[in-house]
Amino acid sequence: MIRSAFVERVNSKLRNCVVGFRFTFIFFVVTVFKQNAFGQSNAAMDSPSTNSQNGGAFSQSPDSESNGASGDFLEMLWLKRVPQSSVILQLVKSKSKAVLDFDESWRMARFGVYLSQYIINQRVQSFERKEILGNAVVHANRAKKLRPNRVEGNYWLGLSLLSWSQEKGVLTLLGNAAEVRATLDAAVRADPAYFMGGPLRARGRLFSILPGFPFSFGDYNKAVSDFKKSLELFPNSKLSYLYLAESALENEGGVAFRKVMETARKSNSSMGELEDAAVRRAFTELEKVSINSK
Repeated sequence: MIRSAFVERVNSKLRNCVVGFRFTFIFFVVTVFKQNAFGQSNAAMDSPSTNSQNGGAFSQSPDSESNGASGDFLEMLWLKRVPQSSVILQLVKSKSKAVLDFDESWRMARFGVYLSQYIINQRVQSFERKEILGNAVVHANRAKKLRPNRVEGNYWLGLSLLSWSQEKGVLTLLGNAAEVRATLDAAVRADPAYFMGGPLRARGRLFSILPGFPFSFGDYNKAVSDFKKSLELFPNSKLSYLYLAESALENEGGVAFRKVMETARKSNSSMGELEDAAVRRAFTELEKVSINSK
């Protein structure tokens, strides 16, 4: 999610638009959409099930209640996530098949998203990121089933499923888009302020990266609306400004982008050491793109 890859995505959208107006491609997309709706696949490893019973692809582990996987311990690790990143990675791998309680499940999903974005992104191959994100999807889905109306399970399910789908490719993203939106809608209803306006920010991100009609429900205006609502709750969120600036540059050009950047530079919030560094790098990328697009 945090990886901006702006130029690559613009080129990808242009290619999709050119190909998209062919009838044969439309037919193909619709067919694959039906086959892959909600991320269903014949291979459990290749597709994390969010609709299966008892924690999806997870099975009961003998040590599911041990080895320090309590909610309090996981929260302590989160607060020290930078120096403890290797411990977190080991824990996530060891608990990949554990059936955990609500507090443990959503925290493990949060770790999976964090690891994929900030720790292992540059160090491991894509299939390993997919595996960790796939496990995060199943953990988050279990949390959602245990407490359907709580924000934690819905938010981390929506975010992890979105991230996993992006790793898998455009067809998987299209196939899972409706479920991602439904879970993020539920998160917004439960608590739009959670994780510094995370539910609104994530839903806006979904609207911004999806193609529009007839392929999906991507919508720049809805994306901007969600980003701005998120910023109303947390006016200094650098991540929300990043997504708003990226969308403005892609859809309106340099003038709109620079207007957002003027305000973004005044924000002073912190999501964490690695998160802040990643956002700064992404802003630098966007500024280079804006200069080259003049």
